[in-house]
Amino acid sequence: MNIYDVSEHAGVSIATVSRVLNGNPNVSEKTREKVLKVMDELGYTPNVFARGLGLNTMKTIRSVSGRRHLLSGAGTARPRL
Repeated sequence: MNIYDVSEHAGVSIATVSRVLNGNPNVSEKTREKVLKVMDELGYTPNVFARGLGLNTMKTIRSVSGRRHLLSGAGTARPRL
């Protein structure tokens, strides 16, 4: 289920569904209610990862370790005595 399905069932454009999801004030109350009703009927829930990618607002953390040799297997030879 995605916004394409919602737009088709509601009889509106994909852009209108997106505007409703993003709380854009340039959507009439009647249209907003129609889209929200269809979303409820279809059980649509927005994918937060897709939304974050589309808005370039992913709140992710990347972990970098200075001990790369432990992960790559390098340095596993026995030490010289």
